[in-house]
Amino acid sequence: MLRSWIASSGIRLSFVFAMKSHLALLSLVHSVVVRSRIKGVATTEDEALRRVRQSNPGLMICSDQLEQGDGFSLCKRAIQEVCDLKVLMVLTSDGLTSDYSAVSRALDCGAMAVVCEEDFMSPELEVMQSL
Repeated sequence: MLRSWIASSGIRLSFVFAMKSHLALLSLVHSVVVRSRIKGVATTEDEALRRVRQSNPGLMICSDQLEQGDGFSLCKRAIQEVCDLKVLMVLTSDGLTSDYSAVSRALDCGAMAVVCEEDFMSPELEVMQSL
């Protein structure tokens, strides 16, 4: 389902993934059939930004929390580097607040879609509704 959405969306079929969770990164990498479309995998803000600069991807999927830096700053900086970059922000349960300020912050930084980590990793692919 994710593949068909990406194909129909007009997004360039190249990806950078930036997540604090190694399990989430592994899951993302295995979900991409054509591995050559993966232009970068990172756990830190600076490394992800380097990958974005090098590869000019169409889509970046990042978590709000990274091993170093954060997804909000990464989103803003990456979009400045690649103006038509689409960003999906995954909010970790640690980053969520009762007033959903993290969602607003992600959208303000330029994310086109925001999902909770639990929904993103669910087998029902609830992430598709957000996208």
